[in-house]
Amino acid sequence: MTRTLSLSAYLVILFAASPALAGLISFAGGGHRHGGRGHGGLDVEVIQNRFEDQLADIMSAYDEGVADDSTDYYSTDDYADLVDETEWLVDRYDWFLTGVERTIEHIDDYVARANDDLTFYADLLATYEARDDLSETRLARIVDWITSAQDMLTLQIETLTEKQATLEENLATYTTFQTDLTSYLDQIVAAGGTTGDGSDGASAALQALALTGMQTCTPPTTGEATVTPVPEPSATAGLVAIIAAAGWRAYRLRRLTS
Repeated sequence: MTRTLSLSAYLVILFAASPALAGLISFAGGGHRHGGRGHGGLDVEVIQNRFEDQLADIMSAYDEGVADDSTDYYSTDDYADLVDETEWLVDRYDWFLTGVERTIEHIDDYVARANDDLTFYADLLATYEARDDLSETRLARIVDWITSAQDMLTLQIETLTEKQATLEENLATYTTFQTDLTSYLDQIVAAGGTTGDGSDGASAALQALALTGMQTCTPPTTGEATVTPVPEPSATAGLVAIIAAAGWRAYRLRRLTS
């Protein structure tokens, strides 16, 4: 009974905190700042590919501008806008990479909690199977509820572990891209004889976080929202669903055996 109440309380807290937890599993990115296309529910690799595509577009636009001999490109609004967009891309990628690193770190916590619940259900199952006052039908119903919860928890552990391994494997690629992106910004800013906006990476990340509010936002420009937390499949939402199912089964067990 105590364990059931604790699980129910934990479930309530988890649902209440789910927007914050989404910051660990979700990743911001995709779309241009100016008139870009928003997105949601995408895989991390899809987001990474979009960042790479955006950098390629910026590099192409820059090369075309420099090659145009009819104007002094570095004194045009097009150049100023391109620098601004590149700075925004750097800021958003910094936040994306921070989300990846935090997710890798915190998946261990989720897995540990899921393993603890597996142990609880295994003990609970053994307790019911040792009772001799339950009919075969009633015991079979209880066993079915418990094993279903165990199966879902096991699947979630496997999914989270696999996701963590993939993120760890790709982290070096993400870090290299961050370095290349920042270097390119420095290059085009120096070529134009400007110094950028003077903000450091930390303040930029905080600015991006404030703008998103962990929800979809529209920057103070025209166009659609471009900073969108992206829930990872089989991560926070999946964990909430599994724990909810486990809590429901515990509740049903209490009703069945009371």
